[in-house]
Amino acid sequence: MKILCPTDFSEASINGIEYAAELAQKLNASITLINVQPLSLNQRVSLDSKVNVTDDESVALRKLLNDTAEEIKTG
Repeated sequence: MKILCPTDFSEASINGIEYAAELAQKLNASITLINVQPLSLNQRVSLDSKVNVTDDESVALRKLLNDTAEEIKTG
């Protein structure tokens, strides 16, 4: 079984990560974290477009995801 857990690293999404991690342990499932960010109402996105993220933002988000995944692994 696999669990996909979206996160924007807000307090509410951290609670969701904790819940998903506990559920994954109980079900012996794997968990995948995916970073999601809100779009402004006037920002148009199509399925073939990409949202631009700076290299610094990308590195910071990747570190947050990796750190959070490591926390889940170590309990």
